[in-house]
Amino acid sequence: MNAGKISEIALEINNLFGLNEQAKAFVSLVTDLIECKNVYLLILDSTGENLCVVAYKPVVKNNGLANLSVYAQSSVIEQMLQIRKAITRDDPAAEPIIKELLSEVNEDINPGEIDIILPLISNGRLIGILILDGGESATYTSEEINLLNDIAVRLTPGMEKEYLREQISERQKELSVLNRCGSIISSNLYVSDVYQSFIMTLKEILEIEWASLTLIEGQSLSIFALYSEIGSNWKVGDRIPVKGTATEWVTTSKLPVVESDLKKDSLFVNDVYHRKQGIRSIACAPLIVLDETAIGSLIVGVSKPNAYNSRQVEFLGELAGQISAPIQNSLMFEKVLKKSRYDELTGLFNRRTMDEQMVTEVSRHSRYGGVFSLILIDLDSMKQINDQYGHLIGDGLLSSTGKILKESIRNADQAFRYGGDEFAILLPNTSSSGAVVVAERIREILGTKLIIGDMNITASVGLASWPANGPEAHDIVAAADAALYKAKNEGGNRSCYDKVVA
Repeated sequence: MNAGKISEIALEINNLFGLNEQAKAFVSLVTDLIECKNVYLLILDSTGENLCVVAYKPVVKNNGLANLSVYAQSSVIEQMLQIRKAITRDDPAAEPIIKELLSEVNEDINPGEIDIILPLISNGRLIGILILDGGESATYTSEEINLLNDIAVRLTPGMEKEYLREQISERQKELSVLNRCGSIISSNLYVSDVYQSFIMTLKEILEIEWASLTLIEGQSLSIFALYSEIGSNWKVGDRIPVKGTATEWVTTSKLPVVESDLKKDSLFVNDVYHRKQGIRSIACAPLIVLDETAIGSLIVGVSKPNAYNSRQVEFLGELAGQISAPIQNSLMFEKVLKKSRYDELTGLFNRRTMDEQMVTEVSRHSRYGGVFSLILIDLDSMKQINDQYGHLIGDGLLSSTGKILKESIRNADQAFRYGGDEFAILLPNTSSSGAVVVAERIREILGTKLIIGDMNITASVGLASWPANGPEAHDIVAAADAALYKAKNEGGNRSCYDKVVA
């Protein structure tokens, strides 16, 4: 093939879109021009840290050199940059280069299988390495060696250009995902509501089957948001000890970390739970706010090993930094909201929330039908407890009452601190006859579990139902309050109600 034809083919290859396509065409051209048993072409990966085989001929199973990967900063690369031309097996410089190349491959390969090593260099950068195996007793003429060097000179600049184009394209994609993920998290103060959309966008860059936002709270971690396609050992709100976890490491070092294969090696105490889920690769990045405080971590995982390269881990760290401030804002909002809706001492909803929920229940049941009931509870001996034992003990009693009420109701029911030593329970879709059963059960539980000194603390209970006791929320509250007043006047430790409707 004459020089003009080679130039024409080289131009066609340089015009191909995609570095892998150019690499395949390069290998095909070499096998067409030079007789050889095997040809391998290694190209820089997207991280720029390693050269990996992207094209080879012939394509056969169990081809050891097809798995070859070379660290871009290794001494063998430095030697190739100095030589800058094809190196044959007979060249004195070839032996140490071949030896180091083969040290990167796990399979047992005879050094004699490598006849020519051709570095592909453009603008002082090694873009790739071409390796030829001519088979037993193969020899190459000086014309063939010169031809290889000529092909490399013609094709390498185009490959470098395509490599840089792909790098720019990949970075543009990263920036797009970074911007959209940041916008998603910033769009809603309830991060859990948009977390799945956030992960779906992030999956354009990373493989993800499990992901979490984990926040540090004292000596514990709290699962703030969770995504899983493969089940999970945890759920949102769960708390686990921080010591020995990946989150502890990244928030201390303020650097991301990757575990490439949890079956072979694990660094952190919670890896055992990830392995039980089938997760093999984990990447974790710290959430760091503007004052350089680390508040938690963003963790992603997938069930295959070696899923995340250094560039992807770096991107995850960049993303974690982008979303840290919105997540901190969400935390502050939740704290303010909780303070406005919950009673701090008992952990129950407060009176304001009860008033809002009563109006909501009236509206909902008016529209869809049905009934609901309200129970008001008053501790009978609260003044005596405070006078005899002090307000600190009294506060402990109120806190215990809140805990008992939460443990004694259905998921659909809601418990409130109505005020002072009075509590309320809202029972959706519950008639007054059903409410009587609940009221008596809770009264008996309180009388059994609330003990101060040698005194069992009893409770008086009043209940009312909608619509039997009135059409509006305030009617139901007033009726339940009147029933509670009646129970107190009759000596306490009892339940009272106006009427029972089945």
